[in-house]
Amino acid sequence: KRYIPVGQGFYLQGASNGTIEFNNTQRVFKKEGAESVFVRLSLGEAVSEEGENDISRIYFLFTTPEGPQRQLLLGTKPDLALGFNYGYDGRILDQQPTECSFKKGEESLVIQGIPLIYDGLELPLEIKIGTSGVCKFKTESLLELPAGLEVFLLDKELNSTTPISEELVAEFELETGVYTDRFYVVFKEAEILTVEETDVISDNLVIFYNGSTKNIEISNPSEFTVKNIVIYAITGQEVVKDNNVFTEVNTIEIPVNVASGVYLVSFDYNNGTQIMKKLIVK
Repeated sequence: KRYIPVGQGFYLQGASNGTIEFNNTQRVFKKEGAESVFVRLSLGEAVSEEGENDISRIYFLFTTPEGPQRQLLLGTKPDLALGFNYGYDGRILDQQPTECSFKKGEESLVIQGIPLIYDGLELPLEIKIGTSGVCKFKTESLLELPAGLEVFLLDKELNSTTPISEELVAEFELETGVYTDRFYVVFKEAEILTVEETDVISDNLVIFYNGSTKNIEISNPSEFTVKNIVIYAITGQEVVKDNNVFTEVNTIEIPVNVASGVYLVSFDYNNGTQIMKKLIVK
């Protein structure tokens, strides 16, 4: 209504430039009624009555080449529209020389609300670079990600997809400029089987790092087919990519020239099952 209580925060949105003045003469004494409605609920009541428990949240973190970070929030609620949702979508108000935001139509958002997350969902990002350098993008929490889905950063210009999580960080170098149709947050459904050292993955499939030959070896007594082999550093950076299709083979050797550390090997196996294996290179 027209009157709001002391201590109540609010936003102003104007159609044109101008000056807005606040002064003590605007203070009036009003009881709640037709002209002023302000109801304060306890936390439990607010959740049950407003349906806040229907909202799932996933946080992302963008680190600029200069060092400052921008946090983004993706919220899902079944009754939200695909367009702009007042009260849920949050515009970016404090634009910095280097920025990252969700892009929904013409709006640049730090908070985006959508009805659901599903396999194949792509959410465009807008990245503005004021100083050239290395950017980083990761998630801060995936606790409320729907089961069976993984999240990736897609670079459509390089046609590369990098898995991201709290531990897996996508790193990429950008020149000064504005990138509006290149980077996307993507959700995919994948069967990911993670094991240690040389354990059997599936039907006698074995993956291991051969320290004497400095190869990553994929083997199986039965013939198998593999394609789209990608090796990631634990930070999420892609270090090796092999686009060859290996058909009806028993062994594949991928030469790697990497420092000691933990790496992830990902590939499509036989009928399209995606395999991801953690390897320790010593």
